[in-house]
Amino acid sequence: MHQPPLKTFLQGIIQSAAAFYHVLGENPRGAIKLASDARSKLKNFAPHYLGLNLDLLIQELQFFEDESNEILTLKKTQFTLDRIPTLSIPQKAHEMS
Repeated sequence: MHQPPLKTFLQGIIQSAAAFYHVLGENPRGAIKLASDARSKLKNFAPHYLGLNLDLLIQELQFFEDESNEILTLKKTQFTLDRIPTLSIPQKAHEMS
């Protein structure tokens, strides 16, 4: 069954937030799973959707997925927390194009 685009987009945004929550909680396995799921949903909406820069978000999800793998293989010991992105939500309708 095909999901409506907005539902898929919102699921991707929620999964992104959950992936970063796992980063903050130092849970690389959870971060990998949710970052991958979020990227697969959001890539169809890139580069921008509803005024959000999804290319940047997808890049950061990939960064943390890669970093999680490095932590699991003991190539790194901790996450780079200052790389967690913030999304700027447009305030005006004309900014959403």
